[in-house]
Amino acid sequence: MVKSWKPSWLYRTARSSSPGYNEGGFKDSYQRDSGDETESLTSAPYQYQQGEEEQTEEICAYRFRKYLLNSSIIATIVATFIFIGLFISLGLNHNNTKENDENTEKAQYIVETHVSSPSKTNKKPHLCGTSAAQARELGCTFNQLTWAWLPPNCPSYENEQFLKAEGEERQWVFYEDLAQTRVVGADAWEQVLDGELMVFGETREHLTHCVLRFLSISQIIRDGTPYYEKLVEYKHSKHCADLLLETLRTAPGWNDLQTLAATVSFDQYCDEPK
Repeated sequence: MVKSWKPSWLYRTARSSSPGYNEGGFKDSYQRDSGDETESLTSAPYQYQQGEEEQTEEICAYRFRKYLLNSSIIATIVATFIFIGLFISLGLNHNNTKENDENTEKAQYIVETHVSSPSKTNKKPHLCGTSAAQARELGCTFNQLTWAWLPPNCPSYENEQFLKAEGEERQWVFYEDLAQTRVVGADAWEQVLDGELMVFGETREHLTHCVLRFLSISQIIRDGTPYYEKLVEYKHSKHCADLLLETLRTAPGWNDLQTLAATVSFDQYCDEPK
């Protein structure tokens, strides 16, 4: 039985350069008690003793447990990053889907409230032809306020004021897409005038259009001047009224005092129907 054990294999490398140790890091001789005698053991070849075997097994088990722990930590970190990546990806996809749905609904709303039936193929008279070139040849002018080519006998009403409403520095800008990435240039604008391309306008342009459209209708009533169907269409007037009210309700000062109500009138009447 081994009574005492001096060297450990954990320190063989450090001991290899110390006096009394061989290149393997073990002493040249070891003492083992055996009864009344002391037996000398040479180190070459070195024989593992029971104590070192037990120590080696413990170290291996410790290193294995440490390996498992480190592997678990690494796996947990990797899984966490994967989960975060998936969560962000799903969130972005959800936001993109939501944005696409909103853009689709917005485009559908704009189309439903602004696009009339194709005027090139209907059965109404086409005094300005069916293209921008024909309209110019026939002496027609483009009325941007109402988005229509008009014959020479039609008043322009508030079209000039509409074109200059934002000043020279802030003219109206139109886009080919809802994301406002493709500004309508000269070539695309000619397609618009030909009735072949629909474009999107900004809120400022839309609201200004509605206000000046109502003012144009007031001029018609005041002066009894000629007018065309698109200018006085009730459905369009209702749309503009709803839009203006919806926008104004969100403006600061909606509930502030601003006007003094006039006295009631007793002298108003309507012409009898003919």
